[in-house]
Amino acid sequence: MFDDAMTIKDGVTVLNHYAEQLIHLLDTEISGLSTPTKIPTPYGGQLVYTLPGGSKLAIHLKNKTLIRHKKRWSMVQYMYYLLGYRLMSEFPDNELRMMTAAENTFILTLDGDVYFEPASIQQLLDEILSNSKLGVVCGRIHPIGQGLMVWYQRFEYAIAHWLHKTAESVMGVVLCTPGAFSLFRASALMDKNVMKKYTEVAKTGKDILQREQGEDRWLCTLLLQQGHRCGYVPTASAQTYAPETMSEFFNQRRRWALSSIVNQLDLLISWKNSYLKNRDVSLAYVIFQALMMLSTLIGPAYVLLVIAYANMLVFHHDIDMAYTIAIVAPIFYTVLCTFTESAQQIRVAGIMAIYYGCLMLVYLVGNIQQLTENEILWSPTGLFLFCKCIYRSTRLSKPI
Repeated sequence: MFDDAMTIKDGVTVLNHYAEQLIHLLDTEISGLSTPTKIPTPYGGQLVYTLPGGSKLAIHLKNKTLIRHKKRWSMVQYMYYLLGYRLMSEFPDNELRMMTAAENTFILTLDGDVYFEPASIQQLLDEILSNSKLGVVCGRIHPIGQGLMVWYQRFEYAIAHWLHKTAESVMGVVLCTPGAFSLFRASALMDKNVMKKYTEVAKTGKDILQREQGEDRWLCTLLLQQGHRCGYVPTASAQTYAPETMSEFFNQRRRWALSSIVNQLDLLISWKNSYLKNRDVSLAYVIFQALMMLSTLIGPAYVLLVIAYANMLVFHHDIDMAYTIAIVAPIFYTVLCTFTESAQQIRVAGIMAIYYGCLMLVYLVGNIQQLTENEILWSPTGLFLFCKCIYRSTRLSKPI
């Protein structure tokens, strides 16, 4: 699904640079590829290739002036084509056989820059076949790329997948199976109030945040509210290119953060309905999600406390001055985001990220100095730094 493949050139609609680049790569990188069949469609066009092994590769080139664009509507388009047309047309007069086929039909969702091994697909398939209540399973995502932003995201993804998703899977259901690498059961998607509700147009601010900013997370919310389990297979790995610039990272996380909070609130508000319909949603799991929401809300305050402590430790400010300096920058940036464009917000965010990075480095050096001078290596801070250094040294000693 090529979400935005067309452009206007000399008054004529033609393929844009990215679509031409894809076609060029297919022609040059895959030997034995057939000449594509070109099919005009109401939404733009379609190219159908025959791969060397005989499989079909269909590229749907969307013209965003003719059809709704963005990821959710592309998902709606191909799911209705595969489930509402291809699957249902095979059994026009036998609903029982159609539903049996849907139970054993699966859709693998991928992003265009994802790399994976066939064994990972087999692991996802084995997992979803082992439990009929599984509506979707996802694997572990490894960010790849170059630069400081990618380094940070490797740590962030490790926390999200090794710890958070594992905890959710053990305690209940995974709240978000990323569309970059997930396997969906067709019958779960065809269930009442799943795909039908997924096609609803966003009308309110909450709808836009929930449905347009985090479409894969919302689909998981709909599945679990209908009683389906969303699973996680940590041994099924895939690699995806992470944002390498501040601009890309800022825009991506702004979408993710808001959609995560809204979907989590949706689950907590309707917890009783989810608890009654889904056997994997327990009261302990609801309490766990409530605590996660609470930690999200108090997270900014915790960061301000750390920064204020750093000001007191390194620059020897009194407590009033330390907190004033810590809170001025967030207030300034909040006002900036209210009255300026996104490009300006990103530029200032990059400058502030450098400022905070330098501040934390100075704080780290000052903290180590204080620990050595006062001989409090067995304090909680000292133990944390010691364990962190041991962990990093063991990680660096292992081959990647």
